[in-house]
Amino acid sequence: MKNLRIIVLCLSTLLFIKCDKIKFEPSNKGEVIAKVFDKKLHLEDVVSLTASATTPEDSILILRGYINNWIKDQLLIKEAEANMTPDIDIEKLVKDYRASLLQSNYVERLVNKELDTLITTQELAEYYENYKQQYILGETIIKYAFIKMNKSYKSKVNDLNKLWTQNKFDSATEFAKTNAIFYHNTSDWELLNSLLILLPKNSINESGLKENLKIDKEDNKYKYYVKVENVFRKGEVPPLEYISSKITKVIRNDRKTDLIKKKKESLFELYQSDSNVKTYLDE
Repeated sequence: MKNLRIIVLCLSTLLFIKCDKIKFEPSNKGEVIAKVFDKKLHLEDVVSLTASATTPEDSILILRGYINNWIKDQLLIKEAEANMTPDIDIEKLVKDYRASLLQSNYVERLVNKELDTLITTQELAEYYENYKQQYILGETIIKYAFIKMNKSYKSKVNDLNKLWTQNKFDSATEFAKTNAIFYHNTSDWELLNSLLILLPKNSINESGLKENLKIDKEDNKYKYYVKVENVFRKGEVPPLEYISSKITKVIRNDRKTDLIKKKKESLFELYQSDSNVKTYLDE
C-alpha cells in the first residue's frame, strides 16, 4: 500500500523523475513496478492509467487493479507456455499473424484511398437483372398501412369507418394520426410477420394478400384496419429496392477484391526482374 502511494505520487508529479522513496528494480526501460518471472511491468507502462483519477485513492485502486490483472495474465501465459503441445509452432503463428496485420492495415489504407465507392442506379439495375435469382425471398415481405382504434370511442370509429368504406385512404390516415391508439405507415418493405403480430390471430390469409387490398378486423376491445400497398411472397424474386443495400455491398466488395488483385499483380510485375525477388523452382 505504501509503495503504491509513492508510485501514485511519482505519476502525479513527474513520471520520469526517479523516486528515491521506493526501491524500484532498475531496468533499461525505467523503473520496474511488478515482475513475473522474467516479465517486467515498468513505471512508464502505467503513465496514462491514472489520468482520469480525481484523488490519490482512485489512482491507487486503478493501479492495483491493473497490476493484479497484468500479473494474472503473465501467469496464464507462463502456464500456457509450460503446457504447449509440441505440434504448435508459435514462431510461425506470430510471423503469420504479423504478416496478416501488416497486409490488413495496408489494404485498409489502399481501399480508403483508391476504391471507387460510387455505384450508379444503372449499375444496381444491371446487377439486379443478372443475379436476382440468387436473392429469392425466404419470407413474404409487405408494404402496408395499419390503424388500431379503441372501440370504446364509438364516434371516432364510426368516422373512420366512413372514410375507410369510401376508399378515402389519405383522409383515413390523416384521421388516424391524431385519433388512433396506434398508427403505422411505412414506405419500406417489412416482413409479413411484423404485421401479423399487430393483429388478432388468423386475421390474414397469406395466400389472399394482394396489392391495394384493404382489411378490417376486430376483437372485444379494438378495431384494426390494414391497407396492403404491395406484397412479394416467399419464393419470389424481391424488388430491387428491397435488396439494393445488399447489392451495393457485393459490388463494393467485388471492386475491393479486384483492386487488391491488381495491386498484387502490379507489384509482381514491378519486382519480377528485381534481384531481391527470386524463385529457384526452375533452376
